[in-house]
Amino acid sequence: NIAGLLCREDEMLEKYKYILKSFKDKRDDICLLWWPSPLIEAALKATAPDLWKKYDDLVSKFCSEGWGIYDTSLDLEKAVTLCNEYYGDDSNMVPLLRKYKKPVKIQNPENFNEL
Repeated sequence: NIAGLLCREDEMLEKYKYILKSFKDKRDDICLLWWPSPLIEAALKATAPDLWKKYDDLVSKFCSEGWGIYDTSLDLEKAVTLCNEYYGDDSNMVPLLRKYKKPVKIQNPENFNEL
């Protein structure tokens, strides 16, 4: 969610790092499919270029490590059908997940121990 990232820049980046480490530690049992907002790059570059750089560095590290999937396909329905459950911000993806009866957990940026 772009708004959450813009409102709580450093806090959200730390949360993302924590989430990625948590999923990486469990990579033998689960696969993380990271489907970013299609607008995140343009929005961050236009409004917060320093934040974009930090976010892009995080994404680049995730992609280079090769233990998960970074899906930039823009195909929301494909992402929803591929996943078994959802963890993240409240977004336009949530109603579709519920339609497919997928479990949804909305993250709390202040709670690092919710996974």
